[in-house]
Amino acid sequence: MCNKVCGTMEMLRDRSLDVCCITETWLKAKDKSIFSEIHDFGYDILSAPRKGKGGGVALVFNPKSMSMKVNVVKGFKSFEVLEGLINGSNKVVRLCTVYRTTRTNKKSN
Repeated sequence: MCNKVCGTMEMLRDRSLDVCCITETWLKAKDKSIFSEIHDFGYDILSAPRKGKGGGVALVFNPKSMSMKVNVVKGFKSFEVLEGLINGSNKVVRLCTVYRTTRTNKKSN
């Protein structure tokens, strides 16, 4: 996603999408300029960067259409996961982005 923010955000806007799950974001917590660019398009992002090189998962959403907060999911070594809770008028919807790399350790969860 790092080098494709503009194209990704234009696709979301042009198709009137309110939420998108993204894997292999390659985002880091320090990528403030990328987060600002996403906000400039009118979207918010919940991101779980991978420690180390590459990877990472994210939920990009339109804050005018929904309220979303992250539910931290830890303890898995064989895949990455980000869980977002979307608050509706009378219910909560749980949306998860899951990515499993092709390389795993034999002692993984």
